[in-house]
Amino acid sequence: MPVVKSGGNKAAIVVGVVVFWLIMNAQLVRKELLLTRLPSGSTSIAASLTPELSFKEQWMGIYYEGEKIGYSNTTVNRVQGEENPGFIVINRTFMMLNLMDNPLQVNFEGILRTDPDFRMRTFSCNLKSAGHEIRLDGLREGNELSLDVLSGGKVFRKKATVSEDVNISNSLTPLLYLPDLKPGVTYSIEILDPFTLATNEAKVTVRGMEPYEFEGKEIDVYVVDTKYQGLTFSAWVTESGETLKESTPLGWTLVREDRVVAQEFRSQSGGRLRYDIAKMMAVPSDMRIEEPQQARGLEAEITGIDLGQFALNGAYQTLTDAERGLIRIDMVKADPSQSVLIPVSGSEFKKHLAPTVFIQSDDEAIRKLAAEIAGGESNSLVVAERINQWLFDNIKKKVTVSLPSAVEILETREGDCNEHTTLFVALARSLGLPAKIAIGLVYHKGSFYYHAWPEVYVGRWVAMDPTLGQPIADATHIKLLEGDLEQQAKLMQVIGKIKLSIRSVSYEKA
Repeated sequence: MPVVKSGGNKAAIVVGVVVFWLIMNAQLVRKELLLTRLPSGSTSIAASLTPELSFKEQWMGIYYEGEKIGYSNTTVNRVQGEENPGFIVINRTFMMLNLMDNPLQVNFEGILRTDPDFRMRTFSCNLKSAGHEIRLDGLREGNELSLDVLSGGKVFRKKATVSEDVNISNSLTPLLYLPDLKPGVTYSIEILDPFTLATNEAKVTVRGMEPYEFEGKEIDVYVVDTKYQGLTFSAWVTESGETLKESTPLGWTLVREDRVVAQEFRSQSGGRLRYDIAKMMAVPSDMRIEEPQQARGLEAEITGIDLGQFALNGAYQTLTDAERGLIRIDMVKADPSQSVLIPVSGSEFKKHLAPTVFIQSDDEAIRKLAAEIAGGESNSLVVAERINQWLFDNIKKKVTVSLPSAVEILETREGDCNEHTTLFVALARSLGLPAKIAIGLVYHKGSFYYHAWPEVYVGRWVAMDPTLGQPIADATHIKLLEGDLEQQAKLMQVIGKIKLSIRSVSYEKA
C-alpha cells in the first residue's frame, strides 16, 4: 500500500485540528459565536458612546507563550440620522503562525450591524489564509436567523430560530452583555454556534478586583473568568468596561496596546517565530515507534482527561478498561467479499449520509467526481479505497488554516488532513456510502500529533487515511472524537492535558 515516509511531507500534514483550536479557543477569533444578550444587561460599548462621542477603537496585541504573533483592532461607530440607526462594530485580526515549520499568515474581518439597543441586524465574517477564504453572512429578522456560507465560489444557506436578543461575539464579549460587574457574582450566557446551530452555556464569574499596571499607572480592575466548553478564559476589565488583558489556558494572551505598538509587529515579524504551535500541542510518546505506518496493533493507557466525554470505542479501537483508560487498537483489512453494496440505506446511517454546510455531498461537482472515481463499482470497500487513493494522489499536502469545505477543497486541490478527510466524507456520502470524520492523535517522530481521518461503513466501520495514503489506517491512529464541528469543540478539553503511555505495538506480518 502507498505510504508517506516519515519526513517533511508528513510533517506538513499532521497538524490536524490545530485549525479548529485556533478558531474556537483563541479569544481573538471567537467572532463565529453568537451570544444571547441578557434582557437586563447593558453593553459597555453602547453605554459609553454618546451623540457627542460616536466612535470608539481598541487595539490588542496577540501573544502565544509570551511571543507576539499578531494584533487585533476593534472599532465601534454610532450610526445616526439614517434609515437604520444603530452601531457598526468592525474587528480586524492579523496573525503570523508557525505550524510544523510552515509560517502562515491569517487575516480575519468581522462586521456587525446593530439597532440602537445593540441588537444584531446583520453580520459578516471573513477568514483568509494562504489562498483560502471562507465567508459567513448572517441576517436576523425577529426570531429567524438566515446564514449564508460562501465557499468555493458557491453559497450554502440555512436558517435557525433564535432569540431576538441573539448577538454575535467579538474579542470584547461576553463582557459587553453583562449587567454591572459585581465581585462574586456568576452570570450564565447561552452561546449559539452558527456553523452547527448547537447551543452551549458559558458561565461568567467576577472573581474580584486587583491592581493592574496600565500606561505607567496602577489601577484597580475586575478579574472576570469565563468557563466555556470545559476551559476557563480570564479577562482584566476596568470599571468602565474596558478590557485590558485576556488570557486562555492554552498559551494565548491579548494585551491592550496603542495602534503603533500593535502594528509594529507586522513589519518586524518577517515570519520568524520561536514557537511552533503544532509541535507545542503534540503529546509526547514514552515509546519510540520505529515504523508507525506498519503498526497493526497498539495498546495504550490514556490519562489526564475525562474519558466519558470522548468516543474511545471506534472502528478498530476498544476501551478495554474504562477505570484505567486502557485502549486496544487492532487494524484489520476488511474482506471485499463481505462488504455491502452501495447505496447503503437504513435509518441508522441517516446522519452519515446527509450533506452539511461544509460536507456538500449533494453538490453537482462532488457527485460527478465521486461517480468518476467509483467507475460503476458497487462494492463499498472497493469504492472507499478508490476514493482514498484518488485523494492521496490528487490533493496537494499543504498546511492550511481555514474551515474545511468540500467544494473549496475540490477547487483548490490542496490542504492538510482536515481537507482530505472532509472531501473523502463528501465524496463517499454522495454515492450512498456512510462516512464520518474521526479526530484524534497519530504518531510522528516521537510524539502524537492531532489529526483527522475518515471512517467509512462497508458492512462494518473501517478507518482509512487519505492524507497518508493508507487504505488501512495504521494502529497509531488513536481516536478521541467523531463528528463535525459541534463534537470537535470537545477537543479543547484535551489539549495540554492528555497523557499517553504506550504498552505495546505490533506490526504487520510479512
